[in-house]
Amino acid sequence: MAYGNLGFLYGYYLKQPDKAETAYLTAIGNDPTLEYLQIQLFELYRDVFNDGARARAFARERIEKSPDFALDFTQLIVDLDRAER
Repeated sequence: MAYGNLGFLYGYYLKQPDKAETAYLTAIGNDPTLEYLQIQLFELYRDVFNDGARARAFARERIEKSPDFALDFTQLIVDLDRAER
């Protein structure tokens, strides 16, 4: 959880997105069952990196690795597609 908080701090307040990504990946590696951390990393790619393709690729990877999260990540992709139209 601490790495997730650190990721948010780096990404949104300290404007250091690369460090934010590293922190989120560490947090997810420590506990891959915490879906909210994975969603926050998706949002970091979408909102801070402004990289829809990267966000989609991450979401698809999560769908493959964590089928329990498939519905949520599928919806995130759909919402991103709508926003980019």
